[in-house]
Order: sequence, then C-alpha cells, then structure tokens
Amino acid sequence: LRVWDVDTGANRIIGNHNEDAEFLAFADGNRKLMTKSRGSDWLIAYDLETGKEAYQTRIEKAQIMLAGGGKFFLTHEGSYKIAVYSAETG
Repeated sequence: LRVWDVDTGANRIIGNHNEDAEFLAFADGNRKLMTKSRGSDWLIAYDLETGKEAYQTRIEKAQIMLAGGGKFFLTHEGSYKIAVYSAETG
C-alpha cells in the first residue's frame, strides 16, 4: 500500500497485500487507513502517522461500513450478525 501526501506529493509504502485490496477507508479522524484483501478474513488498520500496522481484526466474510464519522466500523454477516468496532482500537 502506498500513500501520498496530496499537498507535497511525497509518498511512502505502509504495508502490502497478497491479493487485491477490496476495502480501503480512512477512519479515526483520518489517522488510520483500514484495508482488507480479497479472500482474506482480516481487516488491517495502519496508523498513517507512523506508517505501522495499528491492529488486525478478524471479520471473516462480512461487509464493512464506517459509522460515526469514521469513529466506528460495522460488519454485517448474513441476516442477523452485526458487530460494531472502535476504529481507534479495533
């Protein structure tokens, strides 16, 4: 994963995926980049200030949505399984 500073054009690599990324979103006040690879059961959050992995959360085959202005993310699996997570801590 490569991120760019749109003001300066500077870029850096903060992580990688073995497959195509199927989910990318800024969260936690734009301090984190949340990612999920196709075929993976793990959502990975990167701290954009340090460029390091902040946490991983196993979400299996769920759909992901941000909520609360990016403070939370929700996963939806099947008819009744909905989970709410903190975007800061997973």
